[in-house]
Amino acid sequence: MKARFCGAFLVLALALGQWLEPSPAEAAAPGTIQPSTADSWLGGGSLAVDTNYNTWTTLVVTNKAPTNRAVVRFDLPADWAIKTATLSLYITSWTANRTYAAHRITAPWVEDQVTWNSRATGTPWTTPGGDVNASATATATTGTSAGVWRDWDIIADVRLWQTGTTNYGTRIRDGDEGGQGGKQTEFASNLNGTAANRPKLVVT
Repeated sequence: MKARFCGAFLVLALALGQWLEPSPAEAAAPGTIQPSTADSWLGGGSLAVDTNYNTWTTLVVTNKAPTNRAVVRFDLPADWAIKTATLSLYITSWTANRTYAAHRITAPWVEDQVTWNSRATGTPWTTPGGDVNASATATATTGTSAGVWRDWDIIADVRLWQTGTTNYGTRIRDGDEGGQGGKQTEFASNLNGTAANRPKLVVT
């Protein structure tokens, strides 16, 4: 009788344990990834198209004369159940009221080798300045001051990455690369001296 009681108690305890234990998705608590896994900027000037800028403490984005763009990537845990995803960059210097577009990058790149012309040494982009999805995932405006964060809602891209599309990160460009040149904003990179200002991906 005692053995049967102990056996029944053990079965009940195991069943309760399975019922109370969270699923893998529930167990993985999303949060903030900071800094970015990789980032750099692509210099479109005639003297800069083959120069790598990953050692800079800022990511330079300029509309024209020359055109410069930033690339950034965050590695995501496969078991995170993500509902929202916000890419955040901290403005260190700015041109007021510029709109910046976030595009999903469609080819791999190497942080310490990427340039305007090449995604890795000896491997050119199909299109100089970065291979990306033609439609912007999100846009954000600079506002009228530096020392603030700007956010892009990239949940659409994160969902693709979690369902089989390879994560090559995001490219940031000025929304209007024509018109009068010299409209430039700089964002803190993953080497910025203030760790709290480095690129981040906030997920919930």
